[in-house]
Amino acid sequence: MSSGLSEAASLFKSASIPLYTSPTSLTWVLLDYFDTVRDEVPGSMSRAKFLFLWIRYYTILLAVFDVAQIHSFSKFRPSLEVCVAMDSIIRVVGAISLWSVEIIMQLRIYALYNCSKRVATFNIILFLMSIAGFLWILVHNAEGRAAVIHSAKELPIPGCPVVHTGIEWAQWVPATIFEGVLFAFALVKSLQKLILKLKGGLYVNGFLFSIIVHDNLLYFFGVTSLLVLNNLMGATHIPWFSYSPFHVAIGIMTSRMLMHLHKAVLKGRTVYSEANSSTPSSRTLPNGHTQVPSTHATMSWSVNRTETFVGSGEKHAGR
Repeated sequence: MSSGLSEAASLFKSASIPLYTSPTSLTWVLLDYFDTVRDEVPGSMSRAKFLFLWIRYYTILLAVFDVAQIHSFSKFRPSLEVCVAMDSIIRVVGAISLWSVEIIMQLRIYALYNCSKRVATFNIILFLMSIAGFLWILVHNAEGRAAVIHSAKELPIPGCPVVHTGIEWAQWVPATIFEGVLFAFALVKSLQKLILKLKGGLYVNGFLFSIIVHDNLLYFFGVTSLLVLNNLMGATHIPWFSYSPFHVAIGIMTSRMLMHLHKAVLKGRTVYSEANSSTPSSRTLPNGHTQVPSTHATMSWSVNRTETFVGSGEKHAGR
C-alpha cells in the first residue's frame, strides 16, 4: 500500500512540472511574436515566405496544443488507449515542426555548396532515413506502452503517467545524428572560408555567405543541444519538462534566423544600390581570377566560375 502511494506521489509530481513549463513556453512564443511581427517578410507569397509563415504560426499552434492537452488531461483520468494514442500524437506533431525546419536547413546547405546535387541528394537520403528511424522507434514504443503504463493507470492520479517506454530515450537520436551531419557541412564551409582568409586568397565577398554560415552554426548548436536534452530526459533522472519548450525554442530560432537573413538581403541591396555608380565593372585579382560585381544586388562578388551567392529566396548559379 505504501509503495503504491509513493509511486502515485512520484508520478503526480512528475506530471505537475509540464503544467508550468507549457504555459511559460506559450507566453515566450507569443512575446517573441509580438516583438518581431513588424519584421515579418513582406510581399507576395513565395516558397520562402510560405516556409517562414508555416514555421512561425505552426509553432504558436503547437504551443497552444501543448497547453490545452497537458492542462485538460490533468483534470480527469483518460483511458489507457487514449494515453497510448496521445503519447504518439505528441511526438508526431513535434516531429513535423522539426522536419519542416530541417527542410529549410537543407536548402541553406544546398545554397552554401553552390547548389551541389550530390550534397542535396546525400542530405535528402539521410533526412528520409532519420524519419524512418523516428517512425520505427515510435511504433516500437507504442506497441509496448500499454503494458508498461497499465499498472500506473490503476493508481488514483489524473492524466497520463509520465513513464518512459522501452527505447524511448532513442526517439530523437536519428534527428540528432542528422542535425550533426548538417552542422558538419556548415562547419566545413566555415573552415574553408577561414583558410582562404588566412591565405589571403578569399576572392568572394562573404556578405550573405558569412551570415548564413554564422546563423547555421548557431542554429545547429542550439537545436542539437535541445535534442540531446530530450534524449537525456528519457534516459536519466532529469525531470520531464514536456516537449513544449523544445517546440517553442526550435520555432523561435528558425523564425529569427530567416528574418535575420531577410534584413541582411535588404541591407545589401541598399548598400549595393548606393555604391553601384562608383563600383568598377571588373578587376583582376593577384591569383588571376577575374572579379565582377554580383548581378543579384547583394554584397557578394562573382568570379569567372559564375559563383553568385544569394540567400532567402535567391539561388546560386554554379554547379
